[in-house]
Amino acid sequence: MQEPWRIGSRQRSSTTREYIGAVDGLDDLRAGRGEFGTAKDFYDYWRRYPFKISPQVQRQLDRLVQQQRDEIEALRKSHRPAGPRDHEAL
Repeated sequence: MQEPWRIGSRQRSSTTREYIGAVDGLDDLRAGRGEFGTAKDFYDYWRRYPFKISPQVQRQLDRLVQQQRDEIEALRKSHRPAGPRDHEAL
């Protein structure tokens, strides 16, 4: 058993699916000899990787991001700094 970054490669593991690749030599897998020197290198690389997603998934993602932005904006509008009278009421 190895941490993903220890056995990761810079190639996708499938030509039909968007899976993160791993080294494919059994000795390399057992020894944890992947293409990345650190977990940071691995995650930096794969977080920037241009995975393809379907239009439906992109719409769902866009909708969720917009909901989060709307919620943040509503929270910002409802928040007001505490004034001197607010402390007196406590």
